[in-house]
Amino acid sequence: MNQKKPRIDVPLTPFDLWMDRFSFFIFFAIWTYVVLNYSNIPETIPLHFDAQGNADHFGSKQSIWLLMGIMSLLFVGIYILGKYPHLHNYTITITEQNALKNYRFSTRLLRFVNLFDLILFAYIVKQTLRAEVETTSRLGSWFLPLVLGGSGIFLIAVFIYVNKLNSN
Repeated sequence: MNQKKPRIDVPLTPFDLWMDRFSFFIFFAIWTYVVLNYSNIPETIPLHFDAQGNADHFGSKQSIWLLMGIMSLLFVGIYILGKYPHLHNYTITITEQNALKNYRFSTRLLRFVNLFDLILFAYIVKQTLRAEVETTSRLGSWFLPLVLGGSGIFLIAVFIYVNKLNSN
């Protein structure tokens, strides 16, 4: 189904602006933290954590740049995608009448996902940089269940809200 969606400007609300600014603040704070603390990072850092949050693979401290690159690509990619809501997939047909409310929700959802991803990366980077091979490196046994369970609940809530948004 290849429908032509209307291209409209989605005006930013104060909340949208706040989320963008806060996300950029966290993004630059993570980069600043890594750059300023790089010389203090142990030569060997955890690269992978098992399901219980224990570090189970280690590597060179230069590996932190790969993590930072992945974080940066995700952040910039999601931010740019949010600028083009007519390219997003929707569960309903987008018309001139319902475009603004669906585009606004879709772009706001991407802002939330971007912010959530940055918070996760901030935690992972912090735990990685403070870890030493001699001590137990942990993300925490709660990390994976919380992220997966929270993501599942969030996804269900989004589908319910979208159906409610478009039932009028």
